[in-house]
Amino acid sequence: MKKGILLLVVATLLWAGNYICGRFLAPALPATLLNTIRWAISTLILWGLLAFNKKNLPILSKWKEFLVFGFLGVFAFSTLNYLGLKSVSASQAGMISAGIPIIILLFTPFLLRENIKTKGWIGAIVSIIGVIILVQGKQANSSADSIVRERIQGKKQIPIFDICRQAPGRATLAD
Repeated sequence: MKKGILLLVVATLLWAGNYICGRFLAPALPATLLNTIRWAISTLILWGLLAFNKKNLPILSKWKEFLVFGFLGVFAFSTLNYLGLKSVSASQAGMISAGIPIIILLFTPFLLRENIKTKGWIGAIVSIIGVIILVQGKQANSSADSIVRERIQGKKQIPIFDICRQAPGRATLAD
């Protein structure tokens, strides 16, 4: 189980990097090209891993499933992400995507016929509230400077902000 958790943490870190790279590259490349490049690289790596492990991909026997899931889960999802990253920060996109487990939880009983325990539903409600609070707060305070300004009352300042403002090459809040 510990190995599984470690793998999921690494996958989460890689996914977070996807939002950061997507935000960085979104203004420079069309979303469909960015998506194609990303998945072409992933495909080459996957084929290399399959060849190394001497395994075959069952794409021919399950081609309908691969086509539907590939379009929805890979092409449409990633392309919509990259289109959204043109106008939304990477952190906002990550917070919005925090709702994905909630959607999975909502559809699991219907599609997979699995029962969700009460703790799962309570966790989903807390997650939904958290995502809403984070996204609303991020939209209201879209820049770090505005967040800092809200915390400053008159000349009373939080000490860490004084240190940051005095760092060489850093602009002050008054600038």
